[in-house]
Amino acid sequence: MKNNEAERKGLLYPVFTARGHDAGILLLRLFAGGLLIRHGIQKVENFDALSTTFADPVGMGSKLSLILIILAEIGGSALVVLGLLTRPAALAVVFGMFVAAFFSYPGPFSMKSSEMPILYLAMFTVLAVTGGGRYSADEAVRRRLIG
Repeated sequence: MKNNEAERKGLLYPVFTARGHDAGILLLRLFAGGLLIRHGIQKVENFDALSTTFADPVGMGSKLSLILIILAEIGGSALVVLGLLTRPAALAVVFGMFVAAFFSYPGPFSMKSSEMPILYLAMFTVLAVTGGGRYSADEAVRRRLIG
């Protein structure tokens, strides 16, 4: 009976279960966070050159703006990859990508200059809404505290 039941559900049935959902969140965390960390590392490697020319859309100064986006891109992404404090870390990245997409580039908004920040904005918004999922440090901590 179980064989027939599995056949009726189809080959992709496991993908559409709760575990498939959590696996998808895990993959999104790993890919989005892993890729964005690299952008932050590039900024650290070029910190001296960027610290005087980095965009200052919020009026805090180029150096502080650069430091904050590095913290979001490296620190926030690392926390998202681990699934630790996923929602607040993702929100920090969302804020940074929103500013980068809509306020950082000279001249009017354009898809050419804003496409990548908007893509990261979308991915990290999903993670801010969903949280880290079953396969995250957040969930391990929750299970440990609750029992």
